[in-house]
This record gives sequence, structure tokens and C-alpha cells, in this order.
Amino acid sequence: MSGSLILIDSDTASSSSSISLTGMDSTFDVYVATIENLLHSEGAYDYVRFTVGGSADTSANYDSAMKVFRANGVFYNGAYTNQTFTYLSPYKKGTNTGSQTNATFYIYNSQNSSEYTFATFEESSLGTSGALTGSQGGMVLTETQITDGINFSPDAGNYPSGEFKLFGLKK
Repeated sequence: MSGSLILIDSDTASSSSSISLTGMDSTFDVYVATIENLLHSEGAYDYVRFTVGGSADTSANYDSAMKVFRANGVFYNGAYTNQTFTYLSPYKKGTNTGSQTNATFYIYNSQNSSEYTFATFEESSLGTSGALTGSQGGMVLTETQITDGINFSPDAGNYPSGEFKLFGLKK
């Protein structure tokens, strides 16, 4: 896939309460967003939203489903409807040594105003319990509109550091 990804936007967290990656337009059919080495200032859930006109869409129109694998042997199936966000994982991220979050999103239909924008994602992190987790799932914004980006925010504290990137996937 290297050479097929065209960097559209990037941001480095620095005590950031929210990170938005924008620039999705009709140039590409599929977009890829990545999070690398994300740290949290305190135990927090990560919220994911699409952006419209550069701002996070906070309408109660997000549906998602995911499977979460935990190193401590407890697995979780999650499904959420009519939320104002999508969880990156339904477990709080930790601040203990070695805690970091990494994730990849594949975003579809962002420029089709007669279809829902949706994404599949995979994530790995250390939670507040120190357990390694890995999530796989999907999210959909059940509004027929054009979206131009993706937004990430913790429900508490901020992101002291981390790399966020948005790519267009060449056909």
C-alpha cells in the first residue's frame, strides 16, 4: 500500500483537547486516518466523530459495533446506536508506563451526499487496568451529508502527545 497513500493532513498532539483532520474531498473514494503513539493525561475514553465544514458533527446519529480483545482474557462485544460519538474502544485508556494508543480508520462515502459516511477501524492500547486491548469494528454517521474529516477527543484531560494523519487512498 505504500505509494498508494497520499498525505492530506496531519497534526501532532501537544496537550490537545481535540484533534481534527480535514481535507477529504472528491479526489479520493477512500480515506485512511491513523493514530500513532497517542498518550493520555488521565484515564479517558476516546471519542471519534466525523467533521462537517471542519467542525465535529455532534448529532446523536452515530452507530457502531466492535469486538474488543483483552490480554487478561475478558472479551467484549459492543454495539451502540444514536450516540453523539463513537468509542475508539469502550475501555478507558491508561496513563501508566508504556500506555499508548495506535489506530487505523478506513473511511468510505465521505463525499456522497446521498449515502451515510462510515468507517472500519482497528485499535490497540493499554487500558487503565494495565490490560492490553485490541478493538476491531465499524462506525456509521446516519446522516446523508458530505463529511470533510475526522475528529478525535478524550472525554477527560487531554492528549499530551501523539501523531495523527489523514491520507487519501489512490485508486
